[in-house]
Amino acid sequence: MKTFTMSSWVCASALLAAAPMNALAQDIQSSGLSMEEVITIGTAKPKQKIESTNATTTFNSESMERLAPMSVGELVRSIPGLHAEDTGGETGNNIAPRGFPLTTQMEFTALHKNGMAVFYDQDILFTQADRFTRVSSFIGNVEAIRGGASSVYAGSAPAGYINFISREGSDEVEGDITLETNSNNRLGFKGWVSGPINDQTTYAIGGWWRQDDSGRDPGYVANQGGEIDANVKYEFRDGSGFTKFEYNAQNDKSFFFIPQPLTGSTKNPKTIPGGMDIRDGTTGNSVHARTLNLNNTPSGDINLDVTDGNFADVMYFGNTTEWDFGNDWTVKNQFRYTDLYATFTGIINVGNASLLSGRAQDIFDNNSAALAGAMVGSDLTYQIREAGSGIALADNTNVDSWNTNGMGIDAGFWHRRFDGDNFQNDLRFQNAFNDSLYTTFGLFFSNLNGHVTDYRINTLQSIERLPQRLDIVYMDGAGNDIASGTYNGIQAGSHGFANATFTERTFAPYVDFEYEVGDLTLNFGARYEKLEATGDVENGADYAISSFASDTDAVNGNIELPFGTGSFRSFDLEYSEFAWTAAANYKVSDTVAVFGRYAKGFRMPDVDKYMQISGLKAESDPTRDPDACSIQDFRSSNCPLTEPTSTVMAELGVKYSDGGISAFVTAYFAAADDLSFNVPTVVNGVITNRDAFRSTETLGLEMELAANIIGGWHVGVSATYQDPEFVDTPAAEFIDGSGNVGSVDINGKIPVRVPEHFGQLTTRYDFEETPWGYASINASYTWSGRRYADDANTAELPGYGMLNLGASLETDSGFYIRGDVKNLNNSEGLSEGDPRAGETVAGQTATFNARVLLPRTFSLSVGKRF
Repeated sequence: MKTFTMSSWVCASALLAAAPMNALAQDIQSSGLSMEEVITIGTAKPKQKIESTNATTTFNSESMERLAPMSVGELVRSIPGLHAEDTGGETGNNIAPRGFPLTTQMEFTALHKNGMAVFYDQDILFTQADRFTRVSSFIGNVEAIRGGASSVYAGSAPAGYINFISREGSDEVEGDITLETNSNNRLGFKGWVSGPINDQTTYAIGGWWRQDDSGRDPGYVANQGGEIDANVKYEFRDGSGFTKFEYNAQNDKSFFFIPQPLTGSTKNPKTIPGGMDIRDGTTGNSVHARTLNLNNTPSGDINLDVTDGNFADVMYFGNTTEWDFGNDWTVKNQFRYTDLYATFTGIINVGNASLLSGRAQDIFDNNSAALAGAMVGSDLTYQIREAGSGIALADNTNVDSWNTNGMGIDAGFWHRRFDGDNFQNDLRFQNAFNDSLYTTFGLFFSNLNGHVTDYRINTLQSIERLPQRLDIVYMDGAGNDIASGTYNGIQAGSHGFANATFTERTFAPYVDFEYEVGDLTLNFGARYEKLEATGDVENGADYAISSFASDTDAVNGNIELPFGTGSFRSFDLEYSEFAWTAAANYKVSDTVAVFGRYAKGFRMPDVDKYMQISGLKAESDPTRDPDACSIQDFRSSNCPLTEPTSTVMAELGVKYSDGGISAFVTAYFAAADDLSFNVPTVVNGVITNRDAFRSTETLGLEMELAANIIGGWHVGVSATYQDPEFVDTPAAEFIDGSGNVGSVDINGKIPVRVPEHFGQLTTRYDFEETPWGYASINASYTWSGRRYADDANTAELPGYGMLNLGASLETDSGFYIRGDVKNLNNSEGLSEGDPRAGETVAGQTATFNARVLLPRTFSLSVGKRF
């Protein structure tokens, strides 16, 4: 006799997500790793975690409240195998899974909201998924798998995916309203309410809004905006299924922190005297550095403002319908339409801090004829002025001591604008044969239209606590201006432009089979994905500033900036990839299970690869670099720039849960081929960024441990140890301090910014009931081990740790108060070396750039549950 239908399993898991504060959730939480929890991710049949063939981590609302993550990256810190650099702010963080180095931000890991990505291409540069998939109190449950069946259920996400499950209504009205503040002048609100509409229909609606100055106050409101989430669910009268409609709207901006200039060494970083403080400094936050305006350019007027930061205006709606139509067959269809407008505006250092006097000399040397009058005797005569206002700040007699350090830096004013829409549909037919063979036959379709525009303009900034954009103006012996070496702070050097419109159509049939024989579960899954990408990329050209601006002179007017020519190159690409996986789980007893899995996956190319067609030349063009792709190779999908990355993963794990102790330990092997990196390379004696293709292999061990020590005292560990290395990779070239070209074999070296070990230790104590209610205290210590900022492993980023504390008190009537302290020890650990400055062999220089942990932050929230 059948115990559960497919619909019953799904309904059970939905109830689990919707009622995290009830007794069921409290029982699950008390079991540590929740091995008895029913999970729905990456499986043809929802089942208890101890029976799953996937390496799975779950969070309910209680555990998320204690972690109090300010970003998806911070939440990911609790998942073994996934290393997060969570210092970018509330959005824009990096997730590196199982030893894979990143070329963008989270290219091997997908974020889903209720079983589907908000936007199917989840890792367009500076438009990645954590900007649209946010942590909030409306999320009732989170399920994450590493490797496993990810390549079957999520396209281009071979290393895993994380599903954020929204709350749903029940037959009782429930809710939670919270007001919050913190030491960064935060003013915030979040809340949700759910309940019945009638006997068959329920609703849930939630949202949040906040504004604050962020952990590194830029001098203006850094984070501001919010989100509305809602769903309505109708259960069919005959109990055969349901239909659910969802809606989400987000309008938000968040500050994006980038590597800041420091001195000392990566092992002992220090604030540059007079510069932005290592603990709370930012880049590009003064009034005259925040905005950049250029009118009448070949691409129109350009008006950029760093205060926009990571801006997103997103709306999506969709429907999920499931129907059990008899004979153990269930059909489930989910669709989602997303309309998205997102911009990134930030100042990103593209070089290291150096003396302004040296920069003035370099500009003079390159324009000696036009600036001959500035050489008065043996002295080069010039002033350093604030761009925009023209106020003189220093001159050649005192520049080296100005602002203590006398330094400036190449600061790239980067802006990306993405405007697009996406329709997705996932159709599944599921069957349970004799309660032993569970099958899923699925067909996924996505149509994505996008328009990407990039401006990257190299400016000169000061090294101050509130940096400002600078001009270098040359003068004659009488003090008259001759010419400026910069234009409104814009200097000659590395600039960029891109403009592309494109359409991606994805077709992906997939299957998943689970066969249960007693305590043994066997799994096989496969996915065939076809990507058709078409579009147009505008050709670019360099234009002298004097060609569109009238206030130039003989020097700054010759600075060239790239813009569109009005002509376009089209592309029509097609890719087909096949992923498959096989696994087994054996439940040795009610408390012990073992599992193993092998998976072959892929990552498709994206629009940043398509846009490179504008710089490619024909095979017959004598000026084409013979090592570079031709247009013909690109259009025939034979160009390495656009080849999919292939991955392999193998896993072997054991699960244990008995009484107050539970453990989940997984050993893994992960390999990736044809990873595309834009790296510094020597070309004709000059360092030039070029595409290079590399492969990596990693052996690792992940573990989650949880224990009830005594009474209300609980502890947990999430930890990873791995041995990542480059393999089958060509030697990397570099230029040493004497200008000599050399090469280094990087095979066996640790990929950039990938640690050998990282993890999180958590503990909490739940007190006995008091007259005031229920009290709890908790703490977590998060660490990352040694990493390197360069491929040759010469610039070490030392390990660091960060301590967080929290405490809460809740009354029987549902009123509560909670306090948290993030980075109590005020750690100054470097989460990221600078991926844009330095050479393949970085070594150590007098100054460098790195992203530093966010400083200590105190927060307080009060609320009411009902």
